[in-house]
Amino acid sequence: MLILNRNDNISLERIINTPSRKIGKKSIDIIKKESSLTNKSYWDVINYLVYNDKYKLHTKKLKNFIDIINNLDKIILDIPLHKKIHKILEYTKLFDLYKKDNFNSSKLDNLNELINSAYRFEKKNIYNKNILEEFISNMIIQYEDTNISNIENKVKLMTIHSSKGLEFKCVFIIGMEEGIFPSNKSIDNSNIEEERRLAYVGITRAMKNLILTYSKFRLNCGKLITNKPSRFIYEIPIECIKVLN
Repeated sequence: MLILNRNDNISLERIINTPSRKIGKKSIDIIKKESSLTNKSYWDVINYLVYNDKYKLHTKKLKNFIDIINNLDKIILDIPLHKKIHKILEYTKLFDLYKKDNFNSSKLDNLNELINSAYRFEKKNIYNKNILEEFISNMIIQYEDTNISNIENKVKLMTIHSSKGLEFKCVFIIGMEEGIFPSNKSIDNSNIEEERRLAYVGITRAMKNLILTYSKFRLNCGKLITNKPSRFIYEIPIECIKVLN
């Protein structure tokens, strides 16, 4: 997920030294400490430390890690989804890591199956512009289903895109405000039909209860702003709405 979101600290910590890049625990602890002190993401902290090494770290190793992630943006641009996944696994040397592990061939099989899954997903989502993001979201959902299937009372967090084809007894859609859903960009371009269709998809995922929420006040770039409730709320038949406060 770090390729899609540089501020994903959990993903960064998971991959920064896998495969081994000789970035030690001391360096990672310093990154966490600096992140806590400055309220910056791990990614921003690493970029800062590479050029301002006040902790005397081996910054070349951190710079190599940054270059891997940044280079992948260019490497996977404008190629099919399954080739994107293959390039990511190849360039990050995950393939090499598990090829060396002769006693755990199942991990290598899992990587190959990930590429196969990407190919199948691509065939079903030919015209999807956000296909990498949605594929990863889909994989996360499948992983959760596999690993916590014995838990009955659980909440699933997902994008509306990744909810297509699914149904739930109760659905929450948050941020139903003008400027958020629909977004300011779609409003400014007089092009909200795609987001209206998305709203329809989200709303129709609910089998029994649908809860739409919006904020009376929202903090944006240090300023307290007020947004009007989304126009999509008012397009729902009034007899279907119960206002809760």
